[in-house]
Amino acid sequence: MNFAQNQDDGPITVIVTRIAKKGRIKEFEDWMDGIVHESLKFEGHLGVNIIRPVEQSRPEYVIIFRFNTLDNLLKWEQSQERREWLEKSKDVVEGEDKVQKFTA
Repeated sequence: MNFAQNQDDGPITVIVTRIAKKGRIKEFEDWMDGIVHESLKFEGHLGVNIIRPVEQSRPEYVIIFRFNTLDNLLKWEQSQERREWLEKSKDVVEGEDKVQKFTA
C-alpha cells in the first residue's frame, strides 16, 4: 500500500455559516440536508457536523465538513452538483455565506 498518496496536504476542515430566511427554516433544512448528502458522495469526504441556531429570531447555521485532501475538496467545490445546489439555495438563504478553511 502506498500510504503517502494524497497525504501531502492532509485533511481540510471547512466551516460555512448560512442564515436561513425567516419563515423558510423548514425549506432551508431540506436544502441543507440535500446538499450535505450530495457532498457525501464525493471522494475523500470525512463527514459533516451541523450546529443549528439557538434563537429562531436569527436562524444562523454553522455547517462543518471535512475532506481528506485539498484536491478532493476542490473537486466538490468546483462540481456541477454543488453549483446546482447553491442555485437552489437562493430562495431559502439570506445574504452571503461565510466560509473558513483550516488544515489539520
